[in-house]
Amino acid sequence: GIRDIGVTGVQTCALPILIGGVFSIKDNAYNYVKKAQADGYPAAIAGTNKRGYWVVSLASANSERELQSALDTIKAEYEHNAWVYKK
Repeated sequence: GIRDIGVTGVQTCALPILIGGVFSIKDNAYNYVKKAQADGYPAAIAGTNKRGYWVVSLASANSERELQSALDTIKAEYEHNAWVYKK
């Protein structure tokens, strides 16, 4: 799971993860997760950052190659502002 000073785990996730968004309002984060899941992505609340914002992951990967492929696909097809969080 995520174990970092800047991110506290709400739901255990593998690292690295692809972040789809960060939300100051919890309901907005959960609504984003529901929509992404309905669209076929394994979205989850990854935790909160040091400012208390809700961090939403769209995917995780087991290798740099998988990670880059997932990031390219997500940025092209779903969330152009997605980025990678690595410990």
